[in-house]
Amino acid sequence: MIVSRSGKVVDVCGYGPSTTSRQLEVVTAAIVYNRPTTGETIILVLHQAIHVPNMDHHLLSTMQSWKNDVTNNDRPKFLTACPNDNNHCILAPSDDPNDITRLPLRIHGTISYLNVRKPTAAKYANCKHVSLTADAPDWDPRTTKYQVVEDSLVNNAGRLLERGDLKDQPFISPLYSELSTNPPIIHASSTKPFPKNMLSYTKLIPD
Repeated sequence: MIVSRSGKVVDVCGYGPSTTSRQLEVVTAAIVYNRPTTGETIILVLHQAIHVPNMDHHLLSTMQSWKNDVTNNDRPKFLTACPNDNNHCILAPSDDPNDITRLPLRIHGTISYLNVRKPTAAKYANCKHVSLTADAPDWDPRTTKYQVVEDSLVNNAGRLLERGDLKDQPFISPLYSELSTNPPIIHASSTKPFPKNMLSYTKLIPD
């Protein structure tokens, strides 16, 4: 369900560099997830999403959702030494710090996913909303600012730098939004054919 259209477009191509690109809309979209235990209907909102009209499943940009304080625990339980309910799960916060929406992932082949469907207008209006990605600032998959900040935290061996008197304090990075004047080119990673109405937990890889 397309909730709103941003009026912006991006150039999108396949995973191969020789594939032809095409321009697609950036929209805010909504999908429905039902809790398997209670049947509760939850509206998952995807801001700054790319609308691909001929796709019958959805791709979630993990870095984009991390930036919205969504925790992506994508390691399957069977590959975890001491698994718990929060492994292989998306944890999405709300305005209430005690209200964390837990979205347990399943596996289709080798891809993690959620069963979702298109909401009705009534469901969208009356059910709980959870945003998996943010509506601001503008998302630019070509930005290098995350690379710069991550590199500033480690040495050449990939180990955390000594922080002296700050070692017991959490690191907070002063990242500021950067507006992109050119449409980004996004490469969608290749997956096996999916059944319809699934949210595929697959990254959108920047060029």
